[in-house]
Amino acid sequence: MRSRIERSGPAKAGPYVRASRALKRGPAYEPAPLKRGPTYKKAGPYARRVTAVTLAGVCLAAASLAGRAPLPAGRGPSTLRPFANRGALSSIEGREPQGRPEQGRGATGSGQAGRGGTESGVDRLRAFDPAAVERGRTVFGDKCGSCHRPNGRGGQGFAGPDLIRSVLVLQDVNGRQIGAHLQAGHMPPIPLTSPDVSDIATFLHREITYAAERTNYQLQYVMTGNARAGETYFNGAGGCNRCHSPAGDLKGIGSRYDGPGLQALIAFGTVGGGGRGGGRGRGEAAGVSRTARRATVTLSSGETFSGVLVRLTDFDVTIRDDAGRPRSWLRSGSTPKVQVTDPLQGHIDLLPKYTDADIHNLAAYLATLK
Repeated sequence: MRSRIERSGPAKAGPYVRASRALKRGPAYEPAPLKRGPTYKKAGPYARRVTAVTLAGVCLAAASLAGRAPLPAGRGPSTLRPFANRGALSSIEGREPQGRPEQGRGATGSGQAGRGGTESGVDRLRAFDPAAVERGRTVFGDKCGSCHRPNGRGGQGFAGPDLIRSVLVLQDVNGRQIGAHLQAGHMPPIPLTSPDVSDIATFLHREITYAAERTNYQLQYVMTGNARAGETYFNGAGGCNRCHSPAGDLKGIGSRYDGPGLQALIAFGTVGGGGRGGGRGRGEAAGVSRTARRATVTLSSGETFSGVLVRLTDFDVTIRDDAGRPRSWLRSGSTPKVQVTDPLQGHIDLLPKYTDADIHNLAAYLATLK
């Protein structure tokens, strides 16, 4: 054992090895740290936690003091000094510094408002002069559209970048930065009059506001179809009356769904993407959705089982019977025989046949069934 310990000398010796040498060779070789007693031991996790909490408290106290009084010059980290650049972005945009701006700059500004503002995105868009926007769109399309796309978004096939995301355009005030760049920084320089530059800036800032406020728009659906033509299709070429009745399952449907909902029902037979199975627990015979697919499984013995289809692959089939019990079988080719009944098959068959006019006309007709 001793020889092994001594041979490990060239490597870094741990505290146990150093202590063993001291015991074997006598007190003359005893390392000085061992004379200091238990204070030489490594601090435990509790001591380390106390130290960390103490240091955190000192840092918080220093930060608090830094917010009340400036630190002496050349001392302390700069991050502890009070942040005095709160209005930097506001000054760039030509506004007075403020915590949360409630409205945009006006006709030629960015038109952007703080996220916490009460003004709607539509109101901010109305702050732009429509005539200036259209003039700017025309000039931009003639002078800049070939490189940046007529809407300013660039993209594949265009040499210029997306100006809607451009920092220079975002920081522009009334066309001043854009005009200076076109004269000095753009290659080649583009000679434009001051009114043209102002109109281009208005157009670009309006496009930026469109992009920034895209989540605040409210969908307003307008019925464009012909209700009478929709009724004719319902009872004729569409064959909808074979499964549905205006006085039966469709009674009052125009009051329950809006335009997009009616179109989804026409195309897919259901709204919201909800499951087509039964919403039930284990062994519980809860109600089954009327759109649920059902399957009849016929075994080689001739015995049949029917229920809501849960899973069907080339290798197995699973159904849930009317008592709520799941039943599964392995499949080999066409054994057992599986016959599936889909209540929405009519909608599936019509999908490749519908025209836009058919769907709009049907939606207009269904909207009249109040």
